[in-house]
Amino acid sequence: MSSVGEERSDRPKIPVSSRLGRKRQHYSLPLIRFRHSERSAAVAHNPSRDDRVLLRRQSLNFHSIFLRHSRGAQRSAEGPGNVGHQVVVWAAPELKADVERRVRTDLGLEVESWTRVSGGAQNRLFQLSTREGSQLLLKQYAIDRWPRLTTEFSTLHALNSHGLKRVPRALLRDDERSYAVYSFEPGSPRPASEHSTNDVEEIARFCADLHRFSPLDLSRLGAFEAFATSSAAPDDLRIAHQSLDLPARLGRLLADLVDAAEPPLPESAWRLSHGDFGPQNFLFTESGDLTVVDFEAAGWDDPAHMVMGFVAHAASEDLRLGLRESFLSAHAELMHLSDAEKNRYERVGRLLDVEWVAVYASALTAENMANKQSAVAGFDVQGYVGHVLGLIERRLARATAGSGSPFPH
Repeated sequence: MSSVGEERSDRPKIPVSSRLGRKRQHYSLPLIRFRHSERSAAVAHNPSRDDRVLLRRQSLNFHSIFLRHSRGAQRSAEGPGNVGHQVVVWAAPELKADVERRVRTDLGLEVESWTRVSGGAQNRLFQLSTREGSQLLLKQYAIDRWPRLTTEFSTLHALNSHGLKRVPRALLRDDERSYAVYSFEPGSPRPASEHSTNDVEEIARFCADLHRFSPLDLSRLGAFEAFATSSAAPDDLRIAHQSLDLPARLGRLLADLVDAAEPPLPESAWRLSHGDFGPQNFLFTESGDLTVVDFEAAGWDDPAHMVMGFVAHAASEDLRLGLRESFLSAHAELMHLSDAEKNRYERVGRLLDVEWVAVYASALTAENMANKQSAVAGFDVQGYVGHVLGLIERRLARATAGSGSPFPH
């Protein structure tokens, strides 16, 4: 067994653009950094009508493995297109009532008037004027195959939390009704022909500010590092953080597992993937018949991801001894996997263990800890921190040793 960071010649590395992704929580950037945009890939693919309900996942850069991703709902947008800037001409009464309720309860503001704002070819925009004088922007997103709300709100929320200027503040969102509320920013677009030297220099400053953020800065792991080194962190977390040294340990693991020079899995090898393939989505009858549910995140993917995703899933931690091997052995036999393919699947399993380290680390952030303390009376901070650190250590050991996803050879 090789040590962390040591090269293993008997196991193939996973291409840096291998295709892993999974269901994510809110309020962070997407997990996946795409080599090609989903839109251009979908146009090139020219999907059939049935294909259009599936999200096409693209090549993964593993250096972004600690970033979150949420999926968008899949249904057709309804309602009139954009109109000029005017007092509200159209807003569904139930939407209007829900927005005003959320603004009142979440932001402590009373909406007095709505004004339609021109712009936004795919979405509807409204300026909300409040009794307190604040101006807000409501953005109701078109609902199609593109996760517009998730991408924009999550990106702005992450940038807001890191103090980036010159962007709107993300205030609240509702995925069910596909809207978000942002700060209303003054100004209007200028044609390029009217840009001044000062304008383009201001644009350059924004580019420089934005590009100071790396994937680690806006990631689960980055949020964990920031909290664990702050004065607000519990003493046992600060001490454990020093000994864990997660960035270095995970960096060595990724260097051992990922081969940037190897080409991505060819499209012809992609298979339909469930997207959240864990025990919580398996229904068994008393006679043992199985039904798999919750295909909301389904898409074309590396088949190793779904298979090893089940083995690596947090909900699979309690599988009895030997059942992982039984599952992998049955799958290998059914799919006639070669030894090389089994080795590749095992590497994917280790990468998923690395990802779960980041998932667990995200539970130890300032935002999550504050939410726990406000929601749970008598919240046991020390016990919670100890439990999560134990999960992190166990996953690190599994990823290092490769013991979490063994195929019988």
